[in-house]
Amino acid sequence: RQISPTGRGKVVVNGTAGTLALLRELAPYLADIHGQGDNLSLLRPGADLELLDRLANNQELREKVKRSFSRLKELETKQSRLAREAKDKKARQEHLEFQVAEIDKASVTLGEDLKLEEERTLLVHAERLRGAAEEAYSNLYEDESSVLERLAVVWKRVSELAEIDPRLGSFGENESVIRPQLEDLALFLRDYREQIRFTPGRLDEVEERLTSLERLKRKYGGSLEAAIAHRQESVQELEQLEHQEEQVTLVYQDITRESAQYLESADALSRHRKETAERLQIQVEKELRSLAMEKARFSIKVGKSESDAGDRSHWRESGLDEVEFLFSANPGEDLGQLTRIASG
Repeated sequence: RQISPTGRGKVVVNGTAGTLALLRELAPYLADIHGQGDNLSLLRPGADLELLDRLANNQELREKVKRSFSRLKELETKQSRLAREAKDKKARQEHLEFQVAEIDKASVTLGEDLKLEEERTLLVHAERLRGAAEEAYSNLYEDESSVLERLAVVWKRVSELAEIDPRLGSFGENESVIRPQLEDLALFLRDYREQIRFTPGRLDEVEERLTSLERLKRKYGGSLEAAIAHRQESVQELEQLEHQEEQVTLVYQDITRESAQYLESADALSRHRKETAERLQIQVEKELRSLAMEKARFSIKVGKSESDAGDRSHWRESGLDEVEFLFSANPGEDLGQLTRIASG
């Protein structure tokens, strides 16, 4: 009953329950305490089932049951999600339909906002643009002393000079290039001047439209492209909601099929376990008799879980069975769980 003051090494203590209780309180400071049977893996919860499956080589069957169980869990999760979505279906549909109608009512087209911004700029500066174009056209072409009229005189004089001094000949040749360009510019200015017309109220219309588009852009992604994409996504989601009941039916059918597959695999696993259990019982009792325990009895109980096998909430990835090793050491004693009956 003595313990080394250094706390080193292992100490085996035999004593009363009170002594052991005291030692357990001191254990964190003095020693590691092991109870009888702590090192026996056979007495750990679930060990009976694992040992029986190893002896029966049930790894392949166990894996088949596990895959079916995992698939069922995935399908049940999907079924729950669809059920939650179904509750909010009507509200979601109304929300999406409102958004689609709002975008459709706006009748937006890609690039419309950019074109309107350009038009707004022209409308704001319409008078200035028209005046500048009018003045440029008049000076270039329309006035009696226009640029083109005066240039005609210049080219004539250059041509006369070139007849005397050939060095000016190359300048005279440029007339064929420069004059057509200036004439094109004059025609463009004339048409441009006519196109610039300030329509009363048009600027207000453009501003109002741009304001509506900006509001739509802020609400649906920041651009007209995003708004149009949002409309398409909303239409697709509405179609999915319309077919939601079909999805629920399909998932239900998948669960029904997978449940049948699980039960089939789990039943095959149960049968194999029971066959192995019967052989193991005989072998263990034979070994017990060789240890002079002729009256000892050993049995393996393989049974379904507490709930009906049809209740999926009690299904496990290891199957439907609960396995217990039962033991009776003395004649007349009932069989009991090995974890409670067997001594060290």
